[in-house]
Amino acid sequence: MPGTRLLKNAGLYQGTHNRYDAVTLQIVTTTSTGEQLVHNSLTDTDAAAIRDGLLKTHPLPQPTPTPTPPAPQPPAPVTSSKPSLGLVAAPDWLAALNAGIAAIRPRLVRLDSARMSLTSSLTSPTIAAVKAARADPVLLWSDWTPASTPSMIRACADKFRLRYVEVGNEDFYDYAGKSTSSSQARSTATAYALQIKAIHSALAGTGCQVLAQADWPSWGGVEVDAIKAAVPNFPDYVDGITIHPYVDDVARIQTMLLRWVALGGRRDKPVWATEWGIATDDGRSLTPKEPKAGTIYGRPNNLTYEQAAVLVRPTYERIKAACNLAAFFAYQDRDQRASGASVDPEHYFGVNQLTAGKPGPPKPFYADAIKALGA
Repeated sequence: MPGTRLLKNAGLYQGTHNRYDAVTLQIVTTTSTGEQLVHNSLTDTDAAAIRDGLLKTHPLPQPTPTPTPPAPQPPAPVTSSKPSLGLVAAPDWLAALNAGIAAIRPRLVRLDSARMSLTSSLTSPTIAAVKAARADPVLLWSDWTPASTPSMIRACADKFRLRYVEVGNEDFYDYAGKSTSSSQARSTATAYALQIKAIHSALAGTGCQVLAQADWPSWGGVEVDAIKAAVPNFPDYVDGITIHPYVDDVARIQTMLLRWVALGGRRDKPVWATEWGIATDDGRSLTPKEPKAGTIYGRPNNLTYEQAAVLVRPTYERIKAACNLAAFFAYQDRDQRASGASVDPEHYFGVNQLTAGKPGPPKPFYADAIKALGA
């Protein structure tokens, strides 16, 4: 039958804003046709009051806020522990430099300051050739002793935007009037430590790294003691340590690292092997460096190009396993004499041959083996 019914319907509705949207007492009227009409018996004010009271006694749980997605970040730079392949070049001969780069495609090219200067007409095109080949020049500052050296290196770094400078070349080795006595080694080490500190300070703000000698094969702890006395925090001024591991290699590197640690340096300091190579004139006998053994830095004095090539990768892997190897340089871009013209092994460490006084073709097998180190 048609009539009216009062329905107590305390309805609690949780809407999109996490609140009680309505609390109502409803009246439902049934018409003669059976249709039900629903009326709200409360004013808006009363409904709001009931809602607020319920909120006090039955607070709604607060939702976990949706986290704001982080702003997109640029991809992290790709880094690799693979050492960079380098080439020791003769900057007085731009054609040879280009030939050497073409032969092995190095990422670093070592240029000797003895033949380069701020004013030389050759310096700018040589560095430009290196950079055009997508390599970085590494400036070897051979004569580091003058007081003007730090300011000169800074000027070069600024002008040519250098990233690396290597200070000194085998200055502690017992040859060519260098370290022939312990007293000379001590005085050289003292002067060297002070100069490295001055160079590092002069390069502040340029981003140019300082590569310093730490291979002291002749005098044991003499240099270590002298450097510690002159510059106690010497490792703070050094970005990489250099070695020329022609003569086998692992024991010498381990000795270098022990001495470096004795100076307070880290054992994982980047090591730069800034010269390495095998003397070969494709099987022709060259004068041994070790006469009794008949060898050149521990290897046969009559290796063919192919035989020398076989030795490249194993030597490189041994050196890399022995230290935190940052760079490995092939010495050098070309032979210093034409094939058959000399028996001095120093003339035949090139990646390229020398033909008619000009850079010749890459040494078969040998150049390819070196190039593969950088692949």
